[in-house]
Amino acid sequence: MRVFVIMLSDDNPSIGIILCPTKDHIEVEYTLRTNTKPIGVSEYKLTHELPKQLKGKVPTSKELKRMISMAIRNAGENAKNEVKSNE
Repeated sequence: MRVFVIMLSDDNPSIGIILCPTKDHIEVEYTLRTNTKPIGVSEYKLTHELPKQLKGKVPTSKELKRMISMAIRNAGENAKNEVKSNE
């Protein structure tokens, strides 16, 4: 199981995604045991091709990689700036 959290901005709460290869209630419940906020649960199916109605509306894998790399880089820079401002 993998847990991903994306911080969108200082004003908005983070978004977390839990990816599980199989339906395992115990593993998910353990991960969320301290969570007191409402959550949404969804299932998905993988396909080899993006449906026609979604083409151009969702980023490609290359765009996603670039966006995630940029978000990680920005988070690191923001953390460094925060440390410097607290010194």
